Amino acid sequence: MGTPDFSQLEMVLYGERPSRPVLFEFFLNDKLYHYLTGKQMENCSMNEEKIAIVIEAFRNAGYDYVTLPCWNTSTLKFKSGEKHKEESLSLMVYEQYSSRITLLGGMDMDFLARANPADIRDRAVNLLKLTAARGRYALGSGNSIPEYIPFENYFAMNSAVEEMI
Repeated sequence: MGTPDFSQLEMVLYGERPSRPVLFEFFLNDKLYHYLTGKQMENCSMNEEKIAIVIEAFRNAGYDYVTLPCWNTSTLKFKSGEKHKEESLSLMVYEQYSSRITLLGGMDMDFLARANPADIRDRAVNLLKLTAARGRYALGSGNSIPEYIPFENYFAMNSAVEEMI
């Protein structure tokens, strides 16, 4: 693996579209928050103001951005007996709005924690294949990856990108 190329992330933060397809995970840490807003972070939670900064950065770069937090699904209707799974919700919304939105995440945290690396890689490759023709997808969990996710599982998700390039 090579040296990380932060120039592509910098392009998004400065309101420019990246020059090539790129994989990055967006962390809004206290220094970045201070740089973007001139304010100090009061706590580590992602409140609406912090999420708005992330959304603005993506919109400034010419991307549509939609966030669908797992706890705000009361308006979505599921078939009788169907359980909510974050990745199926994401895919359902993506299928309907793929011409206007970018799917960020799509890999369920529980799946990343419990599944074997081969299954994780297969799901990641399938998500990338599904979205490749539309060019609007950022592979990830939609969350910061906590330390209880096995490294092999996280690596399996990220290594799927190499297969698609």
